[in-house]
Amino acid sequence: MPHEVITLQLGSFANFVGAHYWNFQDELLGLQEQAGGRGPAAAIDCDALFRAGEAPGGQPTYTPRLVLCDLSGALGGASAGGALYRDLHQPGSAVAAGVSTWAGGREVHRAAPVPRSRFSQELENEAEEPAEEGTEGGDTLSDGSSLATAAAQLDGSGGGGGVRYWTDYLKAHVHPRSVHQLAGAWHGLIPFSGWGDSSEHWRSEEQREEMLERIRFFAEECDQLQGFQVLADDLSGFGQLAAHMLQQVRDEYGNGRPVMLYALRPGSAAAAAAAGVAPPAADDLAEPRRRVLNEGLSLSLLAPLCSTFVPLAPPAQAAGALPLLRWQQGSAYQASALCAAALDTATLPYRLLASGLSPAAATGRSGMWDLCQLLTAQHRSPLACLSLSLPCPALPDDMRQAAQQADARMQGASSAAGAQSAAAAGAGSEGSSSGRSQPFTMQWLASLTPGIPVAGGGACFAESIVLRGPRAAGAAMELGPAADALDASLAAERRRCVRQRTLAAQPLPVPLPFPRIWAPGLSQSGDIPAGRAGGELQAGGASRAGQDIASCAALTRLGATAAFGLAVRAAQQRFTAAALTAQGQAALEGWGQGREELGGLQERLASLAHAYDEED
Repeated sequence: MPHEVITLQLGSFANFVGAHYWNFQDELLGLQEQAGGRGPAAAIDCDALFRAGEAPGGQPTYTPRLVLCDLSGALGGASAGGALYRDLHQPGSAVAAGVSTWAGGREVHRAAPVPRSRFSQELENEAEEPAEEGTEGGDTLSDGSSLATAAAQLDGSGGGGGVRYWTDYLKAHVHPRSVHQLAGAWHGLIPFSGWGDSSEHWRSEEQREEMLERIRFFAEECDQLQGFQVLADDLSGFGQLAAHMLQQVRDEYGNGRPVMLYALRPGSAAAAAAAGVAPPAADDLAEPRRRVLNEGLSLSLLAPLCSTFVPLAPPAQAAGALPLLRWQQGSAYQASALCAAALDTATLPYRLLASGLSPAAATGRSGMWDLCQLLTAQHRSPLACLSLSLPCPALPDDMRQAAQQADARMQGASSAAGAQSAAAAGAGSEGSSSGRSQPFTMQWLASLTPGIPVAGGGACFAESIVLRGPRAAGAAMELGPAADALDASLAAERRRCVRQRTLAAQPLPVPLPFPRIWAPGLSQSGDIPAGRAGGELQAGGASRAGQDIASCAALTRLGATAAFGLAVRAAQQRFTAAALTAQGQAALEGWGQGREELGGLQERLASLAHAYDEED
């Protein structure tokens, strides 16, 4: 069965998300090492995302199979080689070489290096020092450690300056061939917010080949390449760059390699923070028009190149969407952490071990190809939506009673009741479904796909459900009873839908640099303490005990839904209205999309919307 996965990260916010995502993988590696290859963490195959290599000094390395692209200077004080692969030309390592034909004096002007975050410095210091006696290795949750103190400062507390670059909190080591910075486009100086802003970089044969060679470097090492998972800031110049790169990937590796793209669409403030620029003014009319044009171009030019295309953004209403979490909408560091937690859980099906897997550790492995076919077979559209429950509510502890209740509801269900259930699901389109009378699969669930109801609403026709680290009555739950509870809860929703379900005993591991966004009062495993209702925790402010969360249960629902039909039509109308204005026409022409191309773009959007029309 195909095995390896290559990850592409394109854009500033995409790399903020990616840093959290690789921190989760690094934490998982630590758990596997501590358990000696046993326990629930061993059911997850890290070789799917990582490659073994060797550093210049001869020491073995284990780095992500990753190609990331960002603006120049986006690494902050870190180097492309990191601690494993030391750069040979770091600032201050050597005096600039003189020109041999110049006999006169010379003067060197060098900018001061960007200071590294205290967390990255402490992390490197800890790696160089031998482990203290009595520690288990990996992260420590002790508030007294210097590393934990530095991690707390990433949120801007404790006298720290907060996060400016995604390298400020990245734990995992990356290969120097993974990092590509766009020459001439500078972090903090150039917004890079228009679709056509990357045109010059792709037209440059040198830059184009450099990006593609990085992909080939990792692809040539693969014995059985599953496909590509892509994180992209599609509502920016990186959207066009992603379209060009994926077209080349299709040409070189064929349509038999799935491409699962997650189109990251944070709010304007978080996107600006990731790019290091000031957020747009409230009265700036150009920004919303540019965003509308970017969306239309992404749906018409980028989405057709993907096996699945999942728009992804943190919910707009923080407290209502994920009631046990607190985060700042304008913080790229915190908003990206939510997206990464959802991705780490949703991508589990094709990262589980294929053989020799104990059902007590994980069930429901699905290859990337099979997962894409599940989501796209009915309407032949790549669009999919993602919902997240974090922490996932406790499961019912009486499985028999839950199953009997589900059977009774199914027997008494009618078409009117089904319509009422669909309407109730649609009411959560703004981000949440928090009623405690609902099945646990709908409680505390938030839609991360803008404009799409929770779990796709009543129009969902296929979905992949992942439940990890299930818990009941304050304790870990075996997968057998958890599967029964999951099936009973899905039956109680009274929705007909083709489903693939995956269960893993390993909960979501919370790395030390994960932001402190947990509601106060949660246990170390993310449970609500006995005797306290969820509403009591929801009423609290920012958590001061977030650092005590070591792991928690999580649930994701990746689905295909006919609700995209209305969403695409609305996007088409907005795009047409913006494109017909003088400013919109000028912007499109500057991006290489003139009047002749406009008709084709509108036709593609209409065709994408018609894919969801009911057949006669």
